[in-house]
Amino acid sequence: MLQLSTLIPAPVTVEDELCALTERLPVAALTERFRQDELLVLRDFVPARLLADMVAETRRLMPSARRSYLPLVRKGGAISHPTIQRAAPALHAFQASTALRETFQRIADGPVLEARKQDDPHASAIYTYTRPGDHIGWHYDDCGCEAQAAYSIILGLVDRSSSLLELVTFKKTPGKTPVRRLVRVEPGTLLFFCGSNVWHRVTPLGRDEERATFSFVYVKQNSHPHGWDKVQLEAINTLLYFGPRALFKRQPDR
Repeated sequence: MLQLSTLIPAPVTVEDELCALTERLPVAALTERFRQDELLVLRDFVPARLLADMVAETRRLMPSARRSYLPLVRKGGAISHPTIQRAAPALHAFQASTALRETFQRIADGPVLEARKQDDPHASAIYTYTRPGDHIGWHYDDCGCEAQAAYSIILGLVDRSSSLLELVTFKKTPGKTPVRRLVRVEPGTLLFFCGSNVWHRVTPLGRDEERATFSFVYVKQNSHPHGWDKVQLEAINTLLYFGPRALFKRQPDR
């Protein structure tokens, strides 16, 4: 007699979907494109069902985003990693995916990459733009690491806006002419780049617009920030993004 469990297929996990996705990617071609451009822009990267779950999680959390404003640096909201762990299982599984990390490790063609420490409030984040003028000024994503040790992923989730991600590649490369690119980060679009190499910003939000992205970083093995670099990074997290709660209590945003 058949067991009932043999008739009911196991549910498909986020990792299952990402394993299937990464197996279909033309990794060799993407590695060459990344080497030539210092940047990958992958449209419609996330499967539709998974993307719908991630957008729904983001919509639920957007009202709880902690807003901050520092002139010429940043104006907008942020939702920290502890809250994503607790309340956004699809987003958290995407960030924690072994299949995804190993694929981008191959594309980076050299360093062994690791996720940021799970007690780091900036291990992943949702960035929200909901008021006119919300933006992020020009910056690098060095994340308290040594040069060329941090690799950024930005995933579009909500984009009902005129805001663009503006990037300048090869700004630090001797003998290369810097290349400026403007990218509309639509839902499902993924960007991958070395954060300490690519100068970038988010242009200001217009009236009656909204935008949200999911971002996280892979770091080279044994390159996690420590000592004074870690102190500086935590101070920046407190001032610009998540507030004292994340620094001292590692608690979810409320």
